[in-house]
Amino acid sequence: MYADRLNQIMDLLGAKNRQIAGYDGFDASLLTHLRKGTRVPTRDGSSSVRVTNGIILYAAEHDKLPALCKMTGADPKADHDQIREQILDWLYEGLSHSRSRRPSKLPRTMTIRRSRKKVNDKHHEEHFDIAMSLGNLTNQ
Repeated sequence: MYADRLNQIMDLLGAKNRQIAGYDGFDASLLTHLRKGTRVPTRDGSSSVRVTNGIILYAAEHDKLPALCKMTGADPKADHDQIREQILDWLYEGLSHSRSRRPSKLPRTMTIRRSRKKVNDKHHEEHFDIAMSLGNLTNQ
């Protein structure tokens, strides 16, 4: 539901993830996860607030705020914070677990694969030596 509605907004705006992300300084990959439905942020968490701020700022700058407000039921005459809250209400409408970070279709546990990339120990030794000398430390 959240991802579907977020995609409706993005389609209406005709914006790319990186354009929205640029308005509130978050990584565009966050929007990728949200739009795919692999992540659902908490209703009042920083991710949902920042994404919604980016959407509002983009819409305002591209003369699409009235259309965004019409789609989401937000009052276009309201201030930024009120519009954000109304859009968030619309995005989370009908979600039974609007405070859940994990969509119900994902498992509770996941296996993390470790990288098998070989580490250059010589490189780490050099950095450690530099750090030790800067702090006038010794391991003897």
